[in-house]
Amino acid sequence: MVRYLRLPFLRCTVSPDGWQDIGGCYDAGMGGDHDLEVLLNLDGFEFQFAQSYSVKIAAQLVEPTSGRPHGVKYSLTLHDPQGVRIYGLDNAHRVRRRRPEFDHRHRYGHRRSIAYVYRGPIELLEDFYREVERILRERGVL
Repeated sequence: MVRYLRLPFLRCTVSPDGWQDIGGCYDAGMGGDHDLEVLLNLDGFEFQFAQSYSVKIAAQLVEPTSGRPHGVKYSLTLHDPQGVRIYGLDNAHRVRRRRPEFDHRHRYGHRRSIAYVYRGPIELLEDFYREVERILRERGVL
């Protein structure tokens, strides 16, 4: 089974299941190290959307620890036209004392961050862009 990841900063006409909206698509079917390479290759990128909204991505390999057992330090953020973060997924620090993993989400419209379950690099990108798309639609950007 081939999975397709829609990335709004890439151009793609139609994927096998008919996606055509804001998109891009990326064949993420190879799995494993290839999936991680996709995320790591996005390190340092900033993508501009309509009305000056932007996405910033940081991702680096690190030694696995109890806080980052998957060995990746990441930050994916959505910023409004003034540059204020309005949504993000990262693992920069611990969220709850009872949970050793640092993975968490900064929710749109909330001050408090909540735990995020990291399932893999492609799932991280899919989760992030799903929420970015929802927020931008809600704000009338898409």
